[in-house]
Amino acid sequence: MLERMTTRMEHMSGGMMGMMGRIDAPSSTERHTLLAYLQRHAQQAIDPAKYPELQNTAAGRAFSTTCSRCHALPEPRQHTAIEWIGVEGRMQRNMDIMGRSIPSEATLQKILEFLQKHATPEAH
Repeated sequence: MLERMTTRMEHMSGGMMGMMGRIDAPSSTERHTLLAYLQRHAQQAIDPAKYPELQNTAAGRAFSTTCSRCHALPEPRQHTAIEWIGVEGRMQRNMDIMGRSIPSEATLQKILEFLQKHATPEAH
């Protein structure tokens, strides 16, 4: 993905996309830094085999159906229960920006229920 984006930026910096202005592609060192950052902080996809609740509970189905409309399902242990509240809010804003329908409050509550149940425990 990083290579594809770099190639696009290189094409844009050559003037092919004049309406967007000049876009400088990252240097080799900058690409290395970006790749290291992305590898360290990228979303981890859920392993459905570890979560049978994805298909056999209302909360799991709400999470699976709603969130997979835009991206791979995230591993719930990537965040704590409290952090998932902020992530869910950010996803609602993203859906609004992208013109996607925002689920009902009941559905959002089910999604949060699933994520918080499987979240990383809070550090003490």
